Amino acid sequence: MVAVKGSFYSSFCKHRGMEGSWNTLPVSRTEVEISTVLSCGQSFRWKQLESDDKAWIGTFSHKVWILKQTDTEIHFKVFQQGMEENGDKLDDEKNRGLLYDYFQLEVSLETLYKEWSKRDERFANLTIQDYRGIRMLDQDCVENVFSFICSSNNNIARISQMVEKLCLHYGVKIAEVEGKTYYDFPTVEKLIGEKVEKKLREEKFGYRAGFIAKTAATIVANGGVNWLENLKNVGYDEARKQLQTLPGIGRKVADCVCLMSLGYSEAIPVDTHMHQIAKKYLPHLAKLKTLTDKSYSEITDYFRALHGDYAGWAHSVLFASTLRHLKKDGVTENKETATTEETVDVNLDKSKNAKSKKSIVEKPTTDSSTKDDKQRRNCTSRESKETIPLRFEQVTQNSQQIRTFASVIRTFLCAVAKV
Repeated sequence: MVAVKGSFYSSFCKHRGMEGSWNTLPVSRTEVEISTVLSCGQSFRWKQLESDDKAWIGTFSHKVWILKQTDTEIHFKVFQQGMEENGDKLDDEKNRGLLYDYFQLEVSLETLYKEWSKRDERFANLTIQDYRGIRMLDQDCVENVFSFICSSNNNIARISQMVEKLCLHYGVKIAEVEGKTYYDFPTVEKLIGEKVEKKLREEKFGYRAGFIAKTAATIVANGGVNWLENLKNVGYDEARKQLQTLPGIGRKVADCVCLMSLGYSEAIPVDTHMHQIAKKYLPHLAKLKTLTDKSYSEITDYFRALHGDYAGWAHSVLFASTLRHLKKDGVTENKETATTEETVDVNLDKSKNAKSKKSIVEKPTTDSSTKDDKQRRNCTSRESKETIPLRFEQVTQNSQQIRTFASVIRTFLCAVAKV
């Protein structure tokens, strides 16, 4: 399958910014729907702007970005380190190019959607109007690695909180926007050491704290960021295998990194959501309660054959259709509860992994507050069900007592009348 450059490419290169600090990038919603792409669990640093819920604010390429979208354009505003002090005019064309590359707009999504719909009847039956414009971001590989270590047995809201804490404690300040300070993602070197692990445990990272510190040390020992960047050139299978040598990175997280920051569009991360989707295509998988390494390979091989070179991109559309906050038939929420479970062992210990026959998918952990809420709801539900018959019984008993008392009064009055 060949990805085609969009027809707006030439106009994009020459397009001038709006007056003031807002600039524009011409692109249709069929090519990218930012409200979906920025909230579907690829990057965890985007939020709706408090002063304008139609705008999104986030960071990439060492800058803070505010994005708004119309049917034909993305309007963007950029803040960067030292901007307020030196007052230099930002390089608008460079920023426009960064945004173009971040959304990988050289790939024609309309062409891909048409191709996938021809190959896949279930994909064609998706309401494309509801799930249009879902494409892969091209993210920084360092941020991507550590963000998805945080994703193990976690949900999007909590992952976002953890990533923000990493930036707050170890990142460099970029700019202050609407009274809030935004920080760059920390360098690998900043995440090494026992002090880092201790601090992250205090911040409720749990076992992920150890993985973050150990993975940072391993990356530096392997050659640092250059080692990670070089994985873009070794081929998908080799890149995935090398990523899985890092502490805390199993097969699914490795596939996430390959797909989202190393450019391997054929990589397909399989978690419980994708496992459930796969059962519709491969009915015999319904017998499996958990995902095994063998079934993981079967699923990825099947979808690569079905969707072609950009199978990982097609997967992102199918995955987004399972997220509660993106479903179009209910109330949309900004704080999603979708989990992004880690798959395959997390490399705690090589010898233990060799002996372990542990299932690939682990049950997601639940915060104590969530457990309390569930218990509270369950108790309330039980009480409401039990209260109805109890109250009815009480009313019935009271009625019988009243009738008995009335009968006694009538008997007494009759006796008095005879006297």
